[in-house]
Amino acid sequence: MRTGAPGPVGRATRRRWRHALLSPTVWRLRLVYWGGAAAVAVLTAGYARLAREAEATYRAGLELDPGVGWLLPAVTLPLIGWLVARLAPAAAGSGAPQAMAALVVADERARARLLAPRVVAAKIGLGAAALAGGAAAGIFAPSVQIGAATMQAVGRHAGLAGRRAERGLVLAGAAAGIAASFGAPLAGIVFAMEEMARSFEERANALLLTAVVLAGLVTVAMGWDATRGMPQLPDPVGTLWLAVPALGVGGGILGGLVALVLVSALQGLEGIPPRRRLAVATVCGLVVGTAALATGGEAVGTGLTEIEQLLAGGEAAPLLALWKLLAATATALSGVPGGLIGPGLAVGGALGHGLAPLLPAVPPPLLVVVGMGGFVAGLLQSPLTVLVIVLEVADHHALVPPLMTTVFLAYGASRLVCDRPLYRALARGLAHQGRA
Repeated sequence: MRTGAPGPVGRATRRRWRHALLSPTVWRLRLVYWGGAAAVAVLTAGYARLAREAEATYRAGLELDPGVGWLLPAVTLPLIGWLVARLAPAAAGSGAPQAMAALVVADERARARLLAPRVVAAKIGLGAAALAGGAAAGIFAPSVQIGAATMQAVGRHAGLAGRRAERGLVLAGAAAGIAASFGAPLAGIVFAMEEMARSFEERANALLLTAVVLAGLVTVAMGWDATRGMPQLPDPVGTLWLAVPALGVGGGILGGLVALVLVSALQGLEGIPPRRRLAVATVCGLVVGTAALATGGEAVGTGLTEIEQLLAGGEAAPLLALWKLLAATATALSGVPGGLIGPGLAVGGALGHGLAPLLPAVPPPLLVVVGMGGFVAGLLQSPLTVLVIVLEVADHHALVPPLMTTVFLAYGASRLVCDRPLYRALARGLAHQGRA
């Protein structure tokens, strides 16, 4: 029996396959996204290692001379904040709002200021310097801006033009930055879907997904994994439900209040005279130094050291949650580069650890995990992203039901006190400045 000629459907399928496999335009796009993802991974892994070394340097100095360690943030934070304001204003703060604003600002020059190469250099160099000077600042949200700017630069050098192409590159770079900073591709994908993307087409972009996965894999291959070294958690999860209401509702309300304070304070600081801004940063530095002195250095840094210690069943400094919260808030208000996710996880973990005497039947490390989810979900109002991030840190899938309940309770409780998600509120302010 003779086989007839292919029908219209068969011919269309063959054309699509030829286009996907042989089209120079398609392969150019793939190489840009994949090469950009690899560059994001290299930069992010280097930044993460530099940040951890800078954190260790300050803590060693604090141990050698507590007096100098107390005063150092009052000198370094104003100085670094001033340098950021002079050299790369968009490098101040966490970085995620800047990447989000770049997706909506129509003015090309304003977008360029948010994601310029000098912003990446300032984010990495001055961010590490701030940690060496005693800042309490995370590395995860800054990686969003580093990733978005790097991917955009790669696309421009490859000749990709147009607003749609630029949006795709920024979105993929931001997600790749989160994936690379955690060594976890799923965290980047969920972050892109929940925080960054605004349409189904962007969320379902295959190039974005492959770039995010590649960034995570390259980072792990380079030896960086934020969750590496985290201890194995105990198995009895059933009793953990006793802590879910308190850590979900309480952590959510506290996180929402902190977000409300940060948004109001950061917007209030815009446009104030430079001398007054330096005075504010100096006071912030004194708060950070006092927190460092009161906790033996545990209140400062990226937050990863405290998370590792608490998950291993170690003890926390007295009132660590309070001091860490004060130090992270003061650092954010000082104008230096640095994020809130890492310190926020440490604050939440310390809150959970504080419940251990009241719930002796629950292993303390499990309380730490649920506390991390509750506070950060309230702070960011991004429950899915927080769920994935905390599960990556905990690496204990039996925790999914209580942790999922906690983050959604925290999200609802946070909305009662703060109707504006932190990153989106800050991004809206940046976008408004870009249009002005």
